[in-house]
This record gives sequence, structure tokens and C-alpha cells, in this order.
Amino acid sequence: MRYPTGISLPKVKDKNGRNPYYWDYKNNKLKLPPFLASQQNEVDGLAIKQKVIDEMLVRANTYLNDHFTRDVELDPEELYSLLGSQQDIKYQKANTALLEFFNDFIEKKRSHFTARGNIISLKDYVSTKLLLEDFQAYKSNKLKVHNICNLWLEELVQFCSIPHADYYGEHKVSSKGDMADSTIKKRLDIVAEFFAYLKELKVVSENEVEIIKKFKKTIKKQPSHKETLDIPEIHKLYKFKFKNKNREVVRDLFVFLCFTGIRYQDLYDFDCHFITKAKVGEGYIYIKAANKTGIDYHIPLTKIVMEILEKYNYNLPKISGQYGNRTIKEALKETQLFNDYTQI
Repeated sequence: MRYPTGISLPKVKDKNGRNPYYWDYKNNKLKLPPFLASQQNEVDGLAIKQKVIDEMLVRANTYLNDHFTRDVELDPEELYSLLGSQQDIKYQKANTALLEFFNDFIEKKRSHFTARGNIISLKDYVSTKLLLEDFQAYKSNKLKVHNICNLWLEELVQFCSIPHADYYGEHKVSSKGDMADSTIKKRLDIVAEFFAYLKELKVVSENEVEIIKKFKKTIKKQPSHKETLDIPEIHKLYKFKFKNKNREVVRDLFVFLCFTGIRYQDLYDFDCHFITKAKVGEGYIYIKAANKTGIDYHIPLTKIVMEILEKYNYNLPKISGQYGNRTIKEALKETQLFNDYTQI
């Protein structure tokens, strides 16, 4: 590849069309003819020109080396483009700390979800950010955008799979580790979405996005075994007396979910203003559009559901699905009512 350096030399050629007076062909660098070597202004001018060429060579070799270590092909046209000033800005961005970009990404998502009244959807993005912060502390090395490669992704998955310490150095760890394949895949989905965002900003190329897309396919979700409670068991759970207030609250919300069939997200947004008297028979009904589908659901509210609403003054506690799932499992174990499987 030939690239214009912007450095011009006097047009003094020998019979072979070369310029041996100003260029050292053996060492590939500028030189001054002997008759100018004693003139300081010529020496200084030559040093400035050589510095421009040296810096350009360093940049070119850095681009080539970084792409090589990430197993990314870089053709002459792309290198030519990278050496341009706009691409140099892009490369400097790629060397920026990854988490700085991720913070911007989170704020864009926050604005998006807030505008749609659905801020709870942000939790997976925040969890991914906390995971990356913990991973950075674990590696004791600042994560940079251009570090992303298959090896980096494998290390991240390995980190997700192992139990996490409470601290890495002075960094307090937020993620627990021991993640299921389904959770790891969810985190990688968000990393892939983040890199698509970086591609829009022209910070990364399609190659980096493709690396993550292909890697995601190697993570297979294991089939899960699902357990259910029948209605008499739910009544037993509702009557159980918990000493721990948090478990009692989550138990109430779990029973509420069982008797209404709504998702955690819709529980979070439950609004008593959508409760209306049933047109047929006695009792009340809840009519509201589901967050996920936008389709109206009509839910008859049972006596226990109304009791729970009254208990919390029609203002249900707000919890995340992750916290709710973890706590209800602890609560179910405490009751010792559900140790045996029920086949239906």
C-alpha cells in the first residue's frame, strides 16, 4: 500500500530515478546531503519531517497489530482510511474505557424507557453494567473497546460462571456469579446491543459486532425443570406465618401473581385506578393493557387478592423479578410444605 505522507523532497534524481541525496534507502528514513549537514535549520527541518513519518508508521503498525490480535482482517483500503484524520478520531475513541461508553448507552436506554413509562426494563442493562465493572476489577485492567475478541468474551463467560468474591482489590462486587447459561446469554445479548450502538457511533466496525453475534450462538440454554403449586398449596402458603417480614411481603406478592396471572413487570406497575366493579355478578375486575403485549386483560379479583390489596392500602410494594424469584424460593424452603413433587 502507498500512502501520502505529505512530506516532499527536492526533485534531485540519479540515473536510476532514485533520490539518494535525501533518502536513506538502506534504513528507510530521511537524510541530508553532506553539503547541507552543517546547516542547523536544515537539520531541524529534517527532524520535524522524520517525526511526521515515524508517527504515521507507529499508528499504521498499531492498527495492524491491534486487528491481528483480535483476529480481524484489515485490508489496504481500510488501513488507508484509518490513517485519515476522521478515522484517527474513531481509533482514539476505541481506546477509550469501555465503561465510559456503556454509561452513555445506559443513559440513552433510561431516556427511552422513561419516555415509554417502562423504567423497570432497564434492570438487565444495569445488571450488565455492574457485571462489567466487576469483571474489570477482577482482571485488574481497564476494559477498552478495542479489547473485544473471542478470548475476551470467553474470559467474561468464565467469570460469569464462577462464584464472585465480595471484593476485588478495593472494588465492592455487585454481581453474584454462578450464573445459569440463560442469564449469561442475556448479558451477552446486551453486550451485542451495546456494540451495535457503538457501530452507529462509528467507534467499531461490523467485524466487532459480528464477533459477538457469532460467539453468542455458542452459549446454549439448558432446558429448565419447572415446578408449579396447585391451588390448595397456594392457600397453605398464604396462611403460613413467616418471621421474616421480607419473605412475608414477597409471599403476598407471589400469591397475588398466582391468582391474577400477571407478570412481575405488570405487578410493578399495578394501578388500583384500573379496578372496576364487575358488570355481571358481584366482585371486582382489573382491566389494563399488559406492558409486554399492549393487549387489555380482564382479571376477576378473588377474595385473597382483595385482602392483599387492602393489607398494603392498594399500593403494592415494588420489587424486581430477580429479587422476588430468589426470595420466594427461600420462603418455600422455610415452610417445608413443598418438599415432595406433585404429579399432575
